[in-house]
Amino acid sequence: MAAKQVAESKVGVMELDERNDGSDIQGYLKEKTNQGTVPNIFISGKHLGGCDSLMSAQSSGELDKLVASL
Repeated sequence: MAAKQVAESKVGVMELDERNDGSDIQGYLKEKTNQGTVPNIFISGKHLGGCDSLMSAQSSGELDKLVASL
């Protein structure tokens, strides 16, 4: 939940469990990123990682830099 709150405050969120094609998207993401867990976070097409990566980017200030570059 913390990752979702951070992401929503900075960018958009796609809820795969609310989409008819969500399981297909999740399968594709696992194939491309080798990450089968959620959240699976991308910024500007670049794979950031999961919750721990997002929270680390938030606390280091890197998330603000990534979002500012959009």
